[in-house]
Amino acid sequence: MTQPRPLVFEDREKLVAALSKHKADWWNLYEPICASIQRKFGELNVEAIVEASVASNTFRAFHNCSSKPSQVFREWGNEHFKDTLDKYRGAKSQREFDKWLGDIVQSLQETWPHEAGRKLGFGASLKLVNLVAKHLCICKEINSEDGKRVAWYLHVPLDRYTIVALRNCSSDVPPATWKIPSEATMSFIQKPELYWAFQYRIRELAFAAHVPPIVFDFVCWNGAHPN
Repeated sequence: MTQPRPLVFEDREKLVAALSKHKADWWNLYEPICASIQRKFGELNVEAIVEASVASNTFRAFHNCSSKPSQVFREWGNEHFKDTLDKYRGAKSQREFDKWLGDIVQSLQETWPHEAGRKLGFGASLKLVNLVAKHLCICKEINSEDGKRVAWYLHVPLDRYTIVALRNCSSDVPPATWKIPSEATMSFIQKPELYWAFQYRIRELAFAAHVPPIVFDFVCWNGAHPN
């Protein structure tokens, strides 16, 4: 099956304009996702969100594991996202959210070698956690007021669609000094400084459009996967 091509914007202004279209209705972007998860799993609980958030093609990128990657992630995720849900839901600043994110990513990186038989890459571990975090704000255990607040702190999962979208968007915020390959994937993000450079760039664009940074993912990833 042919994968859809990433959306490529002509320049920074075109990307900001695409984000700005959702200034008034960005929370409604979650509605089709809520409906899809509820149709498949019956309810918006943590287990359903953990399973629904990471597609099978993402797990196919993990080679030579001693155990099935999807099983390793879901068993770990069901436990750890439940155990830390109060901290996720209660985050009232970017710093508090980033602390939650860092702790749970560390847990995944420590668990993966024991269960899957090999080390989990830096970019891959953050992408997996950020995919679940993106949707966790709509789970039934979190009211919409808390969900909307936390959504502003979310990091964007970095993959082919969100990385390549930035190729033509000049900015004073790094990675302006890095050349983004046309076929870059999550494995391109190998160092913390590059990860944070992308997150800061995305935040700068999103705030210029007056939307949460996660809207960038809805525009770039969901926009390329309308079905």
